[in-house]
Amino acid sequence: MSVFAQEKSITGKVIDEEGIPIPSVTVSIKGTSTGTVTDFDGMYSILAKAQDTILFSFIGFESQEVLVGDRNIINITLAENTAELEEVVVVGYGTQKRSDVTGSVASVPEERLENLPVTDVTQTIQGTTAGLNITQGSSVPGSSGSI
Repeated sequence: MSVFAQEKSITGKVIDEEGIPIPSVTVSIKGTSTGTVTDFDGMYSILAKAQDTILFSFIGFESQEVLVGDRNIINITLAENTAELEEVVVVGYGTQKRSDVTGSVASVPEERLENLPVTDVTQTIQGTTAGLNITQGSSVPGSSGSI
């Protein structure tokens, strides 16, 4: 058994170009199903071998691959990739390329969301999208509706 093939704990922090931690970055061992995500502070921990390559990916940022080698701490700075954002649709259960989305997709302008005196996002989008039905389940102030 070779020492080279033994797994070790790799830890680190993932930040953006301004030094802000990025939560929920996917951190995985390339070519395997082993992976984790960064916590709220951009921190992660994963078991890897020296010959493994760690892949860091997150929507809106360029992915990075790093060979583990003899390091135990790998800190990463991800660069923004705004072109990728135009190609992706975030849905309630994951992400999809815009060309792969079936069914109807509607968007609500950001200005509409900012300028209304409402307490719930369902109140904001009510009446903005054809076929979207929002039902108020209660008259209690602050209660949300059903979509």
